[in-house]
Amino acid sequence: MPRGIQKITSENTIKQLILEAYEAERQAGEYLLAADQRKEKVYEFMRERGVKHFDAYRSPELSIRIQSAERATINYDIEKLCCALPQKVLEEVIDKEYTITDFNGFKNLMVKYGVPASAVKQFISVAKSVNKTRMNDLFKSGHITTKQLKGCYTVNESLSLKLKELITQ
Repeated sequence: MPRGIQKITSENTIKQLILEAYEAERQAGEYLLAADQRKEKVYEFMRERGVKHFDAYRSPELSIRIQSAERATINYDIEKLCCALPQKVLEEVIDKEYTITDFNGFKNLMVKYGVPASAVKQFISVAKSVNKTRMNDLFKSGHITTKQLKGCYTVNESLSLKLKELITQ
């Protein structure tokens, strides 16, 4: 047991600690909500002026900076991409992960030689994912067009506002 922490044996003491912890978390949540509301007001001010950060001086040695970061995430619909892009391009941008779902069945089947691929496929599942880096490269090089990608993706935008201390000496 760490030094300075005594073992608590009373149920009433435990119950009191639980209630105190609950109250502290509730108050912290209220403070965080108030901070978020204030940061949102500052962000509106910054957005109207087209700035990404703003500083407030707390003392000659310390200023606080609020900085906004906007992030867009593209989520591709693999089924729609398969209909929209040529096979050659799909082979470059779709990553596949093969998993053997029944290893004993697969092993028994592979003991025999000359098994057709269609018989092996029933034991394998394929997880597909889009290689976003390769997709971006092919888009930039003109191998994929916006017209081809239309309806094949969604964009999720998120905003984060961060406060950080800047020591000025």
